[in-house]
Amino acid sequence: MKDINIVYKLLLNQMRKHDVKYKQILINGEEIHIPTRNGELRALIYRPHTVNAAQPVFFDFHGGGFVFGLPEMDDSFCQKISEKLGIVVISVDYRLAPEFPYPAALEDAYDVAAYVHGNPFKYGIDPDRMAVGGHSAGANISAVLSMMVKKSGEFKLRCHVLDYPALDFQTDADLKASPLGSIPPPLMEMFEACYCEQEERSDVYVSPLSASLENLEGLPPAIIISAGIDSLEKEDGTYAERLKEAGVAVEYYHYSDVAHGFTIFAFSPVQLSEVHILPGTVDIPTIQEDANDAISKIMNTLRKYLL
Repeated sequence: MKDINIVYKLLLNQMRKHDVKYKQILINGEEIHIPTRNGELRALIYRPHTVNAAQPVFFDFHGGGFVFGLPEMDDSFCQKISEKLGIVVISVDYRLAPEFPYPAALEDAYDVAAYVHGNPFKYGIDPDRMAVGGHSAGANISAVLSMMVKKSGEFKLRCHVLDYPALDFQTDADLKASPLGSIPPPLMEMFEACYCEQEERSDVYVSPLSASLENLEGLPPAIIISAGIDSLEKEDGTYAERLKEAGVAVEYYHYSDVAHGFTIFAFSPVQLSEVHILPGTVDIPTIQEDANDAISKIMNTLRKYLL
């Protein structure tokens, strides 16, 4: 476990009350366990009602600043993707910091994708039609996982989905724009301090924004969603431009009037404000119309590359 100060421990305990609430609700996903280098890892799997042959698979990684969150957070999102597109979705319960700091979550992500690829009949999937995606911290994992897969050559991804991704740990949180309703800089700093050491923040696998064009060339097509009420807005737009510069096919969509997390929390039975994680967001409504539009664009991208 990574050592953190007492203030961060108190904040962490408060945030994880959010997870307790999610464990009390009925979900659509089926719990499974997938072998990894560090033992069996929990995940939720979503299968379409009509299955005629091996289906494409989309791996989903939830948000939560690398320190809290569960696949249950993304239940509505994953169910919608599976049913609308007729594909298998696997939402991964990767290990969290500070108990399991960088690179634990990345190891989990890679191992799950590799195991499912190597055992397609077990999950009813087509190993040649795989994609990854995530939200916030989960989008960081997805961006890095795409680089790891490219480097290893063990399997291939058709595309990757980056939903308001955290991509820049090098820039001090206080120097990022933080409009009312965005993640407060002290909270962002806590996420970063729990996840990795100061000297690791410049690593490409921590801060994908620092990746060279060589790192980015050959990555699978991407869709990036960003929010206007979000301290990550600038890095998301910059990363989209960097991918384009590297010759990667990328779609970038910006929603100026919504806050970080809007695609998930627009339809969530549990809100972050209920457990006082983001006190500034209480008076700024998440707009379901924009969330539906963003999810529709994500589905269009998955449809284009997986079906």
